[in-house]
Amino acid sequence: MSASLAATLIGRPRPRLRDLVTTAEQADVVFLPNIEPLWLGNALGLAGLGIGVLWARWFAPEGGSAVGWAAFGLVLTGMTIQTTRRRVDTGWQIDLPRRVVSPVGVPGERVSIEGDGYSVVFAAGEKKRSVVIDLCRAERGRVARLFETPGAVRVADHRALSALADVLARRLQVDRGGLTF
Repeated sequence: MSASLAATLIGRPRPRLRDLVTTAEQADVVFLPNIEPLWLGNALGLAGLGIGVLWARWFAPEGGSAVGWAAFGLVLTGMTIQTTRRRVDTGWQIDLPRRVVSPVGVPGERVSIEGDGYSVVFAAGEKKRSVVIDLCRAERGRVARLFETPGAVRVADHRALSALADVLARRLQVDRGGLTF
C-alpha cells in the first residue's frame, strides 16, 4: 500500500497546534488544515457492531467465538482510528508576504487582502466547545473560516490558537479581534 493511499484511508495524527504557531512565525506560506474525522473509523466500528449483533443473535449459543472476537476487534480498531487519526489534507493555504488566502479542497474563494477593514478573529465555534479562527471584513463579515477545532480543546490549545491568531494578524498586517488568552 502506498503512503498516500494509507494516509487517505487511515489519516494522519492531528497536527500539534504549537507547530502551527511556529510555522506561521517562520514560513512564508502556512497551511491551516481542516481537521475532520475519517469515515473509515465509523465504518469499521459499525461493521464490527453489526457482525457482533448478528453473531450474538444467531450463532452465539452454538459457539463460533472467533467471529465474536473478530467483531470486537473491528469495533476497537474503528474506535482507535476515530479518536487518533484525522483527515488533514484540506484547509486554507495562506501566503503571508503576498497576503493571499486560498482554499485547498474546501468551499470558498481565494481572497487577496488589499486595503483596510480586514481582521483575524479568534472566537467560539459552532460545534460544542470548539474555537475558530476567521478572516473577516468589516463590510461583509466572515470571508473565510481559516481554522476550526473538531471539538472541545484544552486551555493550552486555546492559548496556542490565540497566539496563532496574533501571528496571522501581525504577518497579514490586519486587525486582531475576538478572544485573547
